[in-house]
Amino acid sequence: MTKNGITYCKCGAPARPRQRNCRSCKNASTKRSVLKRKLAVQRLEQALHHLTIENPATRREYESQFRTRAVAICDEDGMPAIAGFVVGFLADRMLQVMDDDGKNHFVRLDRVVEDFGRTVDGEILHVE
Repeated sequence: MTKNGITYCKCGAPARPRQRNCRSCKNASTKRSVLKRKLAVQRLEQALHHLTIENPATRREYESQFRTRAVAICDEDGMPAIAGFVVGFLADRMLQVMDDDGKNHFVRLDRVVEDFGRTVDGEILHVE
């Protein structure tokens, strides 16, 4: 809106030179857009986290079957071959298991059995 050669903002304050809004409205607009961008990045990071490290469906299914994170990976014959700890719950019922040497193994949930001889700091998982 222009009166007597002076441009005014929507809020009624004089606009900045060659602009349509005042300084406080510009600051508020910038703040809103930065917050919107931050929230979008957080949503993407959370989606990536759920897909790659902490899939809630796989975690719930795991916790309904096992009490600890100490597991043994079974070979094709069903015999335990590698012992380790579950460090990640991936999509499509996949687990990330770290063995004693620090190697990561990606296995399906139906190929692991609970290793009763080991515990993670004596903790037992609590099913909610």
